Amino acid sequence: MSPEQLKEFRELETSLHKKEVRNSREQVDPLIAEDFMEFGKSGGTYYKQDTMNGLEEEQVDLEVDIADFNARELAPNVTLVTYKATMIDTDKVTKVSTNRSSIWINRDGRWQMTFHQGTKL
Repeated sequence: MSPEQLKEFRELETSLHKKEVRNSREQVDPLIAEDFMEFGKSGGTYYKQDTMNGLEEEQVDLEVDIADFNARELAPNVTLVTYKATMIDTDKVTKVSTNRSSIWINRDGRWQMTFHQGTKL
């Protein structure tokens, strides 16, 4: 993967960490595929509407530190993104780290996340 492509996927992925994006259905909708599914760090399974509803109501302004960011093509127009995310938990004191993975698919010239998983470390 070229440095430009890696930068593009990092920007796509981390845009979803920003409160101004997370709280906006108009900004989240084109980034998440209709067939989106997530295995959350809580152990729950979520789909697009669940995710959009939860993000819209979220009050937390995440400060996420990213490490070991990587992206690799799985097939034409399909990319796997992996990284370690560390952030302050909802108690505003405890740091929580998760391994994260996302699958992005290019449909109609637009990258959309179709799968995401966060595993608490």
